[in-house]
Amino acid sequence: TDLLGRSLFQSAEMGSWCSHVAVLSNVAISISLQPFIAHLTDHFGLAAGFSFLGVVLLTQTLGVVPYKWITASALFASQLFLGMGGTLIQRYFVYFAAPHRLGSVLGIFMGSVSVLGVVVQGIIMTCMSLSVPFIRLVIFMTSIGSLWWSWYSSRFASRQLPRNVVLLGDDEKELAKQFPGCSSLDDLLYVTQAVSREKLLQMLTSPKPQDLVELISFMDGDRVADLLQGMGEEPETG
Repeated sequence: TDLLGRSLFQSAEMGSWCSHVAVLSNVAISISLQPFIAHLTDHFGLAAGFSFLGVVLLTQTLGVVPYKWITASALFASQLFLGMGGTLIQRYFVYFAAPHRLGSVLGIFMGSVSVLGVVVQGIIMTCMSLSVPFIRLVIFMTSIGSLWWSWYSSRFASRQLPRNVVLLGDDEKELAKQFPGCSSLDDLLYVTQAVSREKLLQMLTSPKPQDLVELISFMDGDRVADLLQGMGEEPETG
């Protein structure tokens, strides 16, 4: 941000001013908006969140306009993009990653983003060493980013999110094996009878012990016995 201010306004003082605006924007967003982003996303939907993030990204491109308060708005938008982006990406992976692998998937994604960030920084430094004006780099990167995000948002909005996360057979076994006779979610649905698949996944991944206790209370002993007999095991008595 300091380099952006210096390049736009040809002033070290304005470079410092841009840095202060970015820091204050980050603090304001963290205190006033960040705690509610997840709730707003759940209320309006992930597609709406991505569309709004596209508008934020377009606002960020105004940072190349050499007017003080337009630049300030763009800096605020850049910090909002970073704050919202992380939350939306986590919500995105909740739909597609197995519950017990969510941390691993997020870790791999964040590592990949970090590597990509290093590559982009290398390209920027190389271009600057070749005397390419910094503003041209900013215009190029924000334009590419806006076009890519517009394409992604429209594509995402045209697709229907799965009602429940799609699990592989091994993932289902991992979640179901803690219950006697069960080797898949279908088995667990069979023995709990009254629980829907959506509710079942919520209860299996809930950090609250009472949810697990409630799930166990739904289990039907006769159906558990049927499954155990089907597996060639004798149900425990006593």
